[in-house]
Amino acid sequence: MMTINEFEKIELPLGDPCGYYLNLGNNVLISAPHAVSQTRNGKLKFSEPQTFRLAKVLKDRTNCSVIVKTENLNDDANFEINSNYKNKIASLIEQEKIKYIIDLHGLNQKRSEQINFGTNYGFNLVGKISLFNRIVKTFENKGFKVSKDYPFTGYVNTISGFFSKHYKVFALQIEINSGITFKEESLNNLIEALVETIKIINAYDKLKK
Repeated sequence: MMTINEFEKIELPLGDPCGYYLNLGNNVLISAPHAVSQTRNGKLKFSEPQTFRLAKVLKDRTNCSVIVKTENLNDDANFEINSNYKNKIASLIEQEKIKYIIDLHGLNQKRSEQINFGTNYGFNLVGKISLFNRIVKTFENKGFKVSKDYPFTGYVNTISGFFSKHYKVFALQIEINSGITFKEESLNNLIEALVETIKIINAYDKLKK
């Protein structure tokens, strides 16, 4: 079990001059493009620190690959079509090091939704509907209320939308209500659901080989 204090003490990793931190493991990539503040259409937007903390925990527990935005370069890697962050992910896919992407985001705690899966109405799943359904069930079994494509869809310019369309990889955007990470029980249920998600993907990938 992880305490709230332990979780909140996880620090943003040091990135390279390109503005991101990368740690490769298996072929499931956990992405946190809003780990730091971002600039979209000239407007500064808040960071989502729970995303890089979750990425660190998942790396430790599953040996997944992680990429975390570490510097605001006056851009939004989840909005801009071209960015250092997206370019790096593209190169990893081209080198066959990454086959699945889980893109983590934070929802304002005032929202009623707990977990929002952005699939762009199924297009970002690249036909792997059974895999997605198992992931959804995993979160529901942990007691989370799940919404699909609301309030966010994972449209074409996002990390999930871009790489599913142009590189044909399963890419799932997961929006997490920040209130979940403020309570120990729900935080640990969230971590368990995400760990199980990566295990489900790894098992699915082995069966498809």
